[in-house]
Amino acid sequence: MTKRTGWIVLSAVMIAVLAGGAGVMISKAKRFGKKQYYTQITQPGLPNGQASWGYTYEQSAFDENGKARRLTFLAPKNLRLQAYLRVYVADEDFVTAWEEVDGDAIPAPARKQLQLLKTPPANQ
Repeated sequence: MTKRTGWIVLSAVMIAVLAGGAGVMISKAKRFGKKQYYTQITQPGLPNGQASWGYTYEQSAFDENGKARRLTFLAPKNLRLQAYLRVYVADEDFVTAWEEVDGDAIPAPARKQLQLLKTPPANQ
């Protein structure tokens, strides 16, 4: 391998490492300092006609204290039904990121509210 080829390979590796690290930093920035809410996917998303973010979800979500909020967010694919999500919200209503979580990772007050949503009303 010539000296020039070695520099080209080294430069390519460094660019790849830096690009990967930048992606991780951007992903973490979307979550850092944001308010977290929890929801469960109970219906398929609605197609929104955008190629890169194909489905819109409007969900009831709950914070760690069980306080409810209605959130709208986008996903590039139809999300798995019954999946629990942690949703990150900036400012008032801007969802910056979401991730699927295990039900045990949801704080008890929020988990209780999500289970109440699934409970059918009692006949009176």
